[in-house]
Amino acid sequence: MSKLTKLVANPITIEIGEVELKIYPLTMKHMPIMMAAGSKDESKQAEAFMQMIEITLKKAVPDATQEELDGFSMKHFQELSSAIMEVNGLKQG
Repeated sequence: MSKLTKLVANPITIEIGEVELKIYPLTMKHMPIMMAAGSKDESKQAEAFMQMIEITLKKAVPDATQEELDGFSMKHFQELSSAIMEVNGLKQG
């Protein structure tokens, strides 16, 4: 392995609604999504955040069905989005 291995971000573990999830950071291949999340266009922001949440949940729960992903409660949105920002070293606001 190369020395870049030391620069790979590590996941964090959170608990949402009594469910423990390992939240993995996004990678360079997700840069277009992350850039769209910072857009001034609210519809682009919303689409980007939905994509980030789906990517994150699929990685955390590989056997989740699309129906389960689509049904993820908005009640837990803030907690999950905060964890996504934290694991990626980003600040909200």
